[in-house]
Amino acid sequence: MKETEPSGLKNSTICFFNTNKAWGGGEKWHFENARGLRDRGYRVCVVAYKDGPLQAKALEAGISSFGLALNNFSFLNPLHLRRIRRIFSQTGTALALFNLARDIKAGGLAARQAGVKRRIYRRGSAIPVKNSFLNRYFFKTVVTEIISNSHETARTLTCLNPAAAEKKITVLYNGIDTGRFSPLYRPIRPDRPLVIGNVGRLSPQKAQHHLIELAGLLRAGRIPFVIRVAGEGELRENLAAATRAESLQEHLRWEGFVADIPAFLNSLDVFVLTSHWEGFGYVLIEAMLCGLPVIAFNISSNPEIVEDGKTGYLVPAYDVPGLARCIELLRSDPAQAKEMGLRGRKRALELFDFQKSLDRLEALLNDTVPG
Repeated sequence: MKETEPSGLKNSTICFFNTNKAWGGGEKWHFENARGLRDRGYRVCVVAYKDGPLQAKALEAGISSFGLALNNFSFLNPLHLRRIRRIFSQTGTALALFNLARDIKAGGLAARQAGVKRRIYRRGSAIPVKNSFLNRYFFKTVVTEIISNSHETARTLTCLNPAAAEKKITVLYNGIDTGRFSPLYRPIRPDRPLVIGNVGRLSPQKAQHHLIELAGLLRAGRIPFVIRVAGEGELRENLAAATRAESLQEHLRWEGFVADIPAFLNSLDVFVLTSHWEGFGYVLIEAMLCGLPVIAFNISSNPEIVEDGKTGYLVPAYDVPGLARCIELLRSDPAQAKEMGLRGRKRALELFDFQKSLDRLEALLNDTVPG
């Protein structure tokens, strides 16, 4: 645990406010950073969806947690606002970090009413925010500053909304427990099939249907390969059916939920991400930490993670033949593939280590309180 100097913030509470019902990247960020700051001597609390996974994890970790079931109109309900104000008052909250739009509306408004000086919107989705009257109001009067998980997320947040652009925005990359990932640097060998991998929810955003097209191109090029996909999702049956329709079962394996992601990644030669957008591509960094060269579309935050031609390849959006060409480049030059993996791991350790990210968050939160 890092030793820190006494801070005024340590005499009050930092509230992580995230009422998303499901578990995802935003919930992971709030939980891990709440726990990390608690371990550094800060008082923290979590406001989460009642009996949801974030509240359960917080309670299991010994973090004070409050359950709420908010909706998009809860900010209009005086009873909801009064209950949230009571939470801030009881915990002595001086600073709150919010996740969803409804969190900002109800939680942010209640925080302002309760005298919480710093009301930070932590944005993790690279999706434009409409320039509506309500959004302008909340960005102007409720949000005091913004944390974005990438420069691309910051761009999409402000491209349509000038009120958001007026706020102080700090780009803070997500941190990963880098100690979980140890590379094997398994060499690519011509005497066995190339093992290509993908990890992600089987959904339109992750666009794994491109892997079916990719498999068809690689088969046509007579490249010995197998594509392994870890993940569950609503498109599983559709993807499996399309694989059968193209007679690609021998080459494309939909493996469902995989508990041990580091071991899965260490079984691969190359990692390919087909997402159409990413607020922050956790899995690209995990693959880099395992010493894998990575290939992805040149979209959203991917260029902030992958150095094209150095740690992997970025191809134009949705250019599946481009993915196939990059795979062939790596297959034909195992030494280059290994060098990309080495550089990728070094970059991931420098930029995306959790403790370094927590250092930056701690420094940000200890800034002078805005007037």
